[in-house]
Amino acid sequence: PHVLMRVDKETEKKIRAGVPWVFNGQFQESAELLSVPAGSRVSIRSLRDVFIATGYYNPRSPIPVRILSLREEPIDTRWFCERLSSANARREKHISIPYYRLV
Repeated sequence: PHVLMRVDKETEKKIRAGVPWVFNGQFQESAELLSVPAGSRVSIRSLRDVFIATGYYNPRSPIPVRILSLREEPIDTRWFCERLSSANARREKHISIPYYRLV
């Protein structure tokens, strides 16, 4: 289950333009968010309740939300495997020796 997070129109535009995070002060605080543990997934929505993105939430960070996807899709093992495989394929086009950084 996703926790809902609502963002204003300006933040919505930034996310849709490719900004991969949401800073403190860019979303509506809610009682639900106060009880969410770090690492929980959030469904980021507009004030009109339109889906914008899925991210993960860390209430102790100055950048509490990192965007995972702009599509409404399951974030599961398959999703991570596909993303890592795609990133590796792009990297291999530009770098001839194996080089990885896991963050």
